[in-house]
Amino acid sequence: MSHPNKYVKTVWNALVHPTVRLSADFPFSPGRSLKLYATSIVFFTIGSALPLCLFLLALRFMPTDNSVIGKLLMAPGAEGMILTVISLATFICGFGLQLSWVVRAFHKDGLKLRDVISCNLKSLNGSWPKAIGLGVLTFAVGLAAEQLMGLVYTLPSTDPTANFMKTLGGGALYLMAALAMIGPVMEEIIFRGFLFNVLNSSVTKKLGSGTLTTMVAVVGSAFVFGAMHMNLPALPFYMVLGAVYAEAYRRSGTLVVPIVAHVLNNSMIVIALILSH
Repeated sequence: MSHPNKYVKTVWNALVHPTVRLSADFPFSPGRSLKLYATSIVFFTIGSALPLCLFLLALRFMPTDNSVIGKLLMAPGAEGMILTVISLATFICGFGLQLSWVVRAFHKDGLKLRDVISCNLKSLNGSWPKAIGLGVLTFAVGLAAEQLMGLVYTLPSTDPTANFMKTLGGGALYLMAALAMIGPVMEEIIFRGFLFNVLNSSVTKKLGSGTLTTMVAVVGSAFVFGAMHMNLPALPFYMVLGAVYAEAYRRSGTLVVPIVAHVLNNSMIVIALILSH
């Protein structure tokens, strides 16, 4: 009979040394990579602010008499729809401008972003069932990790987006639901596909590959992922999810796995909110 320690060692090796690893050979130097990401944040900020600025500018020059537009803006439920449209436009413009800047930088060097960040199924031999299965497993692990975090982190926290969605109905609710589905794809490309690889490559070139390097890349990208949600009380929960998604990305070798997990996570929240209505 095999000794129990053999199984423990096998599980430990599988956790610490996955058979599939992302390449740490990022095409840009650490300095250029970090500069590119910092610049992309500026573009994200500009893109996010643009829809709100345009809306406020439109209000400034809008006629104050009983115009058709004025009546529409004052109609019951119009406020929720307006805020929803602005939120959707802010997200798409912010991440869209940031992503376009990153893609442009790669194209200048004759590279395709999707190949560099492994937004394909090459590591899984093109198997969608395996990618989806690993995504479901990652979703389950993330859910369990959040529950465990809730046992040790007892400070009250809320999700402003979820609270806002509870006040919506009709088309506005489904627009926010669409945002919840689109968001994970763009977020995984930026936070896992680009930022994780930048940190992993940069630290590897300074310290070499190893557990410490992996921890810096996983925790660092998870922290930025959480901080960008601008919800400080819930930061530990975002970080836990970010770390699980980054590790799933590193182990599977494909960005498709954390995208599937992230979409499932958001879908669960959205479906619960829709059913509550």
